[in-house]
Amino acid sequence: MEKLLSFKEKDIKLEKVRQSYISSIEHIIPFDGEEEEAQEEVLEWIKTAQHLTKKENIEQHLGVVALVVNPEMNKVFLLNHKKAQAYLMPGGHVDVGETLQQAIEKELSEELGLVVDMKASYPFYISKILTQGKNAGHHDVTTVFKIVVDPSTNFSVEAKEADEAGWFDWSKLESMPAFTQLPRIKQKLSIEKLILLDNGGVLSDHYQQPHYKELADMLGVDEKKLKALLSEKSPQGEAYRKNLISREEFWSIVVRLSGAVADLDYSQLEKLWAESYQVNSGIVAVLHRYRNVGVKTGLLSNSDEYRKKHMEERHSGFLDMSIVSSDIGSIKPERKIFEKAIEKANIPPKDIIYVDDKESHANKASELGIQGEVFSTLEDLKLKLKKFYRDGR
Repeated sequence: MEKLLSFKEKDIKLEKVRQSYISSIEHIIPFDGEEEEAQEEVLEWIKTAQHLTKKENIEQHLGVVALVVNPEMNKVFLLNHKKAQAYLMPGGHVDVGETLQQAIEKELSEELGLVVDMKASYPFYISKILTQGKNAGHHDVTTVFKIVVDPSTNFSVEAKEADEAGWFDWSKLESMPAFTQLPRIKQKLSIEKLILLDNGGVLSDHYQQPHYKELADMLGVDEKKLKALLSEKSPQGEAYRKNLISREEFWSIVVRLSGAVADLDYSQLEKLWAESYQVNSGIVAVLHRYRNVGVKTGLLSNSDEYRKKHMEERHSGFLDMSIVSSDIGSIKPERKIFEKAIEKANIPPKDIIYVDDKESHANKASELGIQGEVFSTLEDLKLKLKKFYRDGR
């Protein structure tokens, strides 16, 4: 028999669920002032209102819907809901003690027969809407999740909920009775922009301990001398990053110039160097939020082939592309590496922002039409990305 929860345990559980609402809604990147205002209002309501679900608050309550799209993002699956008398995305109300993620899993299962694990998912859009149709007169606070589904999938549509259902072209939605926010959602997901970041000093904090000190100790030099030996400004550092010399050639030069013994393990030296770059978790969290609204993210780095592999292993979960000097034979601030980035992105340079800790690198990006920015603090970066995301609309 399931253990009965005490009042205190129930209160603790409900507070955890409330905090999960706040975390999920804060994860959303608003695409304009209207959505930002809705986000702020909803967060304040969640933090202060006693009741948030339909069972407890008939006037205003939480709901979830799923934007079900095909992989090409040109078709959306809608239901002609009987009660709302309009074509809507599948979804419904959030029950007491239920997270947004649990609620959307339930609605997809009930309305489409679609079983999806949404535990690690976040909504990408939020709205506060006065309802219409047979249920008119109350406010639905609705969070929208995106689900990519193969159009050949056989849905089991709940007959009591919808008269009909099917895939519709985005282009036809404005001429049919539909969820009023769909055109805005389409506009939001149609934004094609790219956030490019330097690795050391931006995406990753470099020269981190204990790895960097251990590397210096192995070579018998202080950390300042080590930095000069490894620098892209040194002849061997530039050649290695351009893939003009091998790993063995690079480290043999570094070992000779350091005065260390010649039989050091080069793979161990390389590993310590790579691991002295520790990913900045705050920036990664920001990138996840922008990727959730469809913005691409990428790495633009002066790096050798070995450390490129190390970076890609660490960054694969939050980057869409990488442009690395060893692949191109060019290092920042040379023009060629930025031209390659523009080519690979396949969007206008004005829709790319590049953030580096070196002003000369950011300036070179700007010369080619990219928005070049110098990294200072995480909060400053958030403000610059917000402006970049909204510019041009």
